[in-house]
Amino acid sequence: MKKNLLLAIACLFAGLLQAQDTLYRVNGTRQIVRIIEVNPAQVRYVPFSDPDGPIYLLSKQAVARIIYENGTVDSFQAIREPGDTPAVILSMDPFNRNILSFYVFDILCSEFTVSYEHLTKSGKWGFKVPFSRSFLKQESSYSGLVHILNDNFYDGVKLFSTGLSLNYYLFGQERITYYIGLSFLYGWHIFNEYYHQYKLGYGKKVDSFTGYTLNNGVFIPLSDNIKVSGQDGIGRGYTPPHENPYIDTRKLRIPVEINICYKF
Repeated sequence: MKKNLLLAIACLFAGLLQAQDTLYRVNGTRQIVRIIEVNPAQVRYVPFSDPDGPIYLLSKQAVARIIYENGTVDSFQAIREPGDTPAVILSMDPFNRNILSFYVFDILCSEFTVSYEHLTKSGKWGFKVPFSRSFLKQESSYSGLVHILNDNFYDGVKLFSTGLSLNYYLFGQERITYYIGLSFLYGWHIFNEYYHQYKLGYGKKVDSFTGYTLNNGVFIPLSDNIKVSGQDGIGRGYTPPHENPYIDTRKLRIPVEINICYKF
């Protein structure tokens, strides 16, 4: 009985693994599909994740190669004569090129951060701009949780920050997407400055900070438009020199983000 059950499970997994084809496009994107037909002009297929959905048509000139479920490979090469028009994609899987993200951790840190990202037509590159605003009024309200979950490279209380990120999506815009990127941040913070030359004690000071990180992350879909993303990174943060020479103005950054995203 157990042997029969194991054999049935093995057959099921084998069938699932073999029931998919991989389509590589000329623009470098890769997609898991089920090929319906390949004719001299077009490739007809359905997405592997939605086998009962609509059938898509793709110009054969836009296809680099197809790896079928049995391991067979079909390679295509578009031969263009002078004056030929570029390959035209008759129909391709549409993907939304705008992403609005809400940072979950920041609510725990009394901050509100949103970001907007725009994707290129190829789905390989994304340009992201964040905006963050703090609701804290004084440093005593700051909890240790902020330094663990937040940017952890500025002193005192952050007033606001913005920046720019450039993300590269390794496999294009598939159902689960992976990316690496480089981010730059700029903002203002308020902190206690120690005055030691002409007077003793502390005073409030507002100043700027900058930083950069190397990131990697993943988008996981909850629905067609709603996704969850996770990102971590490592980098450096910089604040202007303090009057207190013992305060380090260069801080290691290891930010972690969990975001709820709307793709449109």
